[in-house]
Formats: sequence, C-alpha cells, structure tokens
Amino acid sequence: MKEKVYCAHGNFDSIILSGTADCEGHPCYFSFLPDGGVAKDGTQIYLLTLLDEKPFALEIENWNYWLDWLTQDEILHPGTYAELRQTSTVEDIIAENKLRHTENWTCLDNYYQNQLTIDLHLKNNPPKIQATAIFHGDRDGTDTQVEWTIINRISENRR
Repeated sequence: MKEKVYCAHGNFDSIILSGTADCEGHPCYFSFLPDGGVAKDGTQIYLLTLLDEKPFALEIENWNYWLDWLTQDEILHPGTYAELRQTSTVEDIIAENKLRHTENWTCLDNYYQNQLTIDLHLKNNPPKIQATAIFHGDRDGTDTQVEWTIINRISENRR
C-alpha cells in the first residue's frame, strides 16, 4: 500500500536519506541504513522511528520553513546556522554576517529550536521498524509516496 511522504531530507544517488512518512498509518521518521542499506532485490533499507504528535508537528513546520527558504537569497543554511547558534545569539549572527533582520531569522531560530526537540525525541525513542522502501513520485518530498515492506520489528529488549 502506498503511504504519504510528508518530507524528504537529502537525496544521494536517487536515494532519499531521511524524512517523515506514514507507515501503517502512523507518522514515522525514516533514515537510510548506510551500512548494508540495500536489500537483495535492490530496494533501500530504512530504520523507522514512530513520531508522537509534537515531534511530527515540528517536523512538518520545519519542512514548510525549508520549502519557503528554497526561494530566499538572504538566509543561512539551517546546518550552518545550527553551528553558529551553539555559540552566538540570533542578533550576533545577523550583525556578524551584515544581514538584514527579517522574519526569516525568527523562522530560522524556530527551525533550530524545533530540530533540537526532534533530535531529542529520536535519541530517546530508538527505531522500532526496519523496512525496505519503494518511493513513487517526486523525490523531493513535495509529491511523494512510499511502499514499505517491513523486514523486522525491533523489540524494546534489543536496545
């Protein structure tokens, strides 16, 4: 059964590296399994972590920020911003880069704070499912669907 992909992060050699999609009707964060990440039939293998309502909503909010920023000229990449933000305030980053303060900077800091919350959820909630994926539609996550084939359900006592 094809399920909705809400967002796709990174695409390398036509492989979606991570993102958020439904699996069995529940929102999950998925990430490509880099070591041994291809099944015998050539499909990619992913680890899936169930998302509660809050991290799922934050993931969607961050995705919408990202789509908006694709059209912006004067915005730092969120990864660059996260590095700078560890030691600087928003105002310091704007001043040091001689950039205008716009609503985008507030959004960028919201993105950063959201990502910290998402990362904490993923750290505290290890993957529960290992599955292969066949993606359909655009690989950028804007009009994408996925068919999961579950390989393994990871039990709590195997952590």
